[in-house]
Amino acid sequence: PLQDSISLIFLALVDGKPVPFPDEAFQRAETPLHFATPLSMRIDRQGRLWFATTGDGLVRYENGRFSTLTRQDGLPSNWILALHEDADGTLWIGTNGEGISRLRDGQIRTVRPGDGLWDGLTQVFIADDQDRLWMSCNRGFYWVARRELNDFLDGRLARVQTTGYGVGEALRSPTFSGGLQPVAARD
Repeated sequence: PLQDSISLIFLALVDGKPVPFPDEAFQRAETPLHFATPLSMRIDRQGRLWFATTGDGLVRYENGRFSTLTRQDGLPSNWILALHEDADGTLWIGTNGEGISRLRDGQIRTVRPGDGLWDGLTQVFIADDQDRLWMSCNRGFYWVARRELNDFLDGRLARVQTTGYGVGEALRSPTFSGGLQPVAARD
């Protein structure tokens, strides 16, 4: 569950409906949208609640209303698995095989394996103290400098450099499947 700035607590249920409940009393959110199972939720610095869904893109809850961002809006996939807000307020979006997208200033830009990513699947993002983003995938895990991602997405770099770790390098098994829970944590 996540608690937003207006003291509502949201639970993402398996049937795909977000449920806010103030003061311990459950209430279904009034939404005209139907969206698939949320795999990740995040409240950003502006107080917006984001849902990563399994097939219906990125859902935003803001000012009591829901809206969606999908492939039609520039996402590379409607299967969103992971969300991360960085120190600049940029929202990073991990997909089910189509790369990583950046949502900044209302613009969506994407980096894909053909652009240098070690894998297109992102199950979780973790930022470290060296300004790198670490991602888990079905090949293991990898990192890329956030500066390189931004330079590539802003057209200042032709390709990103990533460092990956798979079976034999650091792992016995490459899979980080987590279902509906994060598959990584930072100490």
